[in-house]
Amino acid sequence: DGMDKDGHNNWEARDKFAKRFCKVQKAARVAAQSFNKKLDDIFNLDPDTARVKFLDCSIYYLTHSQKGEFAVIVERKLEGSFQKWNNNNGWHRCRNETNSSNLNISTVTEEDDNIESGTENNPISLDSLFVTKEEVAQAFSHFSYIHSGKKMLICDLQGVYDRSKKTLTLTDPVIHYHDARKVKKHNRGVYGRTDMGQKGIQDFFKTHKCNCLCELVTKGFIEVS
Repeated sequence: DGMDKDGHNNWEARDKFAKRFCKVQKAARVAAQSFNKKLDDIFNLDPDTARVKFLDCSIYYLTHSQKGEFAVIVERKLEGSFQKWNNNNGWHRCRNETNSSNLNISTVTEEDDNIESGTENNPISLDSLFVTKEEVAQAFSHFSYIHSGKKMLICDLQGVYDRSKKTLTLTDPVIHYHDARKVKKHNRGVYGRTDMGQKGIQDFFKTHKCNCLCELVTKGFIEVS
């Protein structure tokens, strides 16, 4: 919370935390942009497939008459139902965790007049690739690892799904960082206390099951051992 053991404002701790928070969010935002470009290049991907976006964040320095000067992280308020798609120790939301009671599923019969039909200019695609929001989130975390040259994995994906923009708008992610080529250096905690380094990366892949997006978005990168 930025306070020392005597209850006084620890300016340096607050400032360091705020700067690290924005550094992590910026790195995640850059990775998300590259991920979305990969999705755009998949020709048969369902057009309703969610894209990934991380909020911009800023640091404001405020002065309080008693607490003195301290740093505050400011970002746009998220509107909607806040959800978590995975965390930093391997858990992830599964497709079957969706509340089925909210789904309106009906059977279409041959006599149904509302059956979708295509036209010459707008044919029905019979081989569109459909993926859920949960699968997009997991594929993004997987992608972030390959995209970074197997140095970091972005997880703890949380935020809201904007249905109108078909976007997962996320905030406060975790980066697990480990550079195998720098074994003599301390890798864990580079991105803060939630960064569990190699163990965090291993925990993700212990529970991760690749979906159809994973292979498609991780193609084209130079293999790193």
